[in-house]
Amino acid sequence: MKQKLMEFHYKPLKVALVFLILLPITLSITFPSADNICTAQPPSNHFIIYGFVFGPSGQKVSNATVGIQNTETDEIITERTDDNGSYSYNLANFEKGWQDGQKIIISARKITSKSATIFPSSDEGGKEVNISLPALTITTPQAGEEFSLEKEILTVEISYFPSINVTRIEYFVDSIRFANTTATNATLSMDNLSKGLHKLMVKLLDEKGNQYSCEIHIFLKEEEDNKSDYMMVYLLLGVCLSLVLAGGYYRLRKTRTPK
Repeated sequence: MKQKLMEFHYKPLKVALVFLILLPITLSITFPSADNICTAQPPSNHFIIYGFVFGPSGQKVSNATVGIQNTETDEIITERTDDNGSYSYNLANFEKGWQDGQKIIISARKITSKSATIFPSSDEGGKEVNISLPALTITTPQAGEEFSLEKEILTVEISYFPSINVTRIEYFVDSIRFANTTATNATLSMDNLSKGLHKLMVKLLDEKGNQYSCEIHIFLKEEEDNKSDYMMVYLLLGVCLSLVLAGGYYRLRKTRTPK
């Protein structure tokens, strides 16, 4: 009886001892919390493009239009520089998304324009792209634009920063000056130009003797041959094709006609 009573008293002690041994082990086990589950998602594709837009004299340009284009998806967004001339954009906000190595063009415009190209990587997380606007830009025609030699004249238009006090603007084609004026446009006669690549250049001089220049290339091509000649060729081809089809149909009917 005494032995049973001792066993009865020792059983709770054994249970307590086992509990004390297992308690640290139990506490050392970490169960995933709701926060841990939420953060275990794939990382978002963030890439911040940021920087400043500067004018030709190095001044920061506010309210300039900054375009950011993904050339793979043709998606373009526009931002404005703040009062300090800065801008920023997260590529993760592209509706069509972006991927590493895609070509991204950042262009800035205010009176004149300039662009920069990057190939971002998500490992970088971001990139600073500062753009310095030129003093002078040829707005018309566009670089690489094609024109027919049948065109009699070509209008060249420019834009420049209003802070420049212009005294003279010179227009050149293939290093030959065709206009000397203060106007922001000039007409070029196409009579003496041959087909092929030509260089248009504009030089701007200010009252301090500073000179600014901008150049682009255009391509002149011959007008296609007279459309009536093409119509005659197409007509002859159509007649020949009709004769071939008619002969084939006649032979097919002849082979199927019972003797």
